[in-house]
Amino acid sequence: MIGRCDATTVADTDALAQAIKIESRVDDPDWAEVDAVQCQVSDDAPHVFHVAFLRDGAQREPSTDVFLHWHQDMPGQWAEDLPVCESEDPTGDICTIYRDHPGACEWAQFNPFDIALRAQVDQLIAALKPVGLRGTFTKWRARLGGDQGGH
Repeated sequence: MIGRCDATTVADTDALAQAIKIESRVDDPDWAEVDAVQCQVSDDAPHVFHVAFLRDGAQREPSTDVFLHWHQDMPGQWAEDLPVCESEDPTGDICTIYRDHPGACEWAQFNPFDIALRAQVDQLIAALKPVGLRGTFTKWRARLGGDQGGH
């Protein structure tokens, strides 16, 4: 199974300043947790730099997002507004990495963080079964993609 690159970083102030200067297609853009971003490229793909979603981008068509780029062993980061891949898997999930990225699309990657989150939700479901809230948490697990295999 294809994994996700495990490189992580903290967004630096210069890259955040670049990202702020890029216009947004929405009034209140969604931002990633800038104190811990993980590369979105698949771990089987050679890549010159790492890349992670930073915030909503400037354009609707084609849809763009602002991505944080960095090299693992070199100083410096940069933010760039790029078109989103948007290729779909058979269930309709859309890849949110930048267009023409190396390696597998996001929906084809195994992400251990998602697996851990699903396991926590499963524990909540089991714990709340006697309380009668099991159906609510089962719906939440379905939204996390728990019934879609390795996604």
